[in-house]
Amino acid sequence: MSQFVTFTLENELLGVDVQRVQEVLGLQPTTPIPRANESLCGLLNLRGQVVLVVDLRKRLQFPDSDRARENLIVQTHGGLFSLLVDKAGSVITLGDDSREPVPETLRGPLAGYLSAVHKLPEGLLGILDVDRLLAEETALA
Repeated sequence: MSQFVTFTLENELLGVDVQRVQEVLGLQPTTPIPRANESLCGLLNLRGQVVLVVDLRKRLQFPDSDRARENLIVQTHGGLFSLLVDKAGSVITLGDDSREPVPETLRGPLAGYLSAVHKLPEGLLGILDVDRLLAEETALA
């Protein structure tokens, strides 16, 4: 059995291992980073700790949106990061019987950052590999 914190990005249902998620925050003020990649929104002061904010819409080449956003604070091998997502969901527990490899037919930037998918009654839950996703940002930190 595994537990995941779910969130949405556009119409995609995604999840991160619950042990990687420190907390979920509403949209927070950030300090811009001059000349940074456009997917890097800025820096967030999280109780005295500086956290890099990564806009997942831009990082994964989703279209811009005016939807409300939330910060999913995640721990990676490179440190603490904030993932700007459309909407955080809930914590779900899934068995290995619903886990499958990422379908070869799945295309686009998102496919390269999924470690697996789980079949749910309402569709697929893509499991995001935060270490792979944030490897480039970790090297800069």
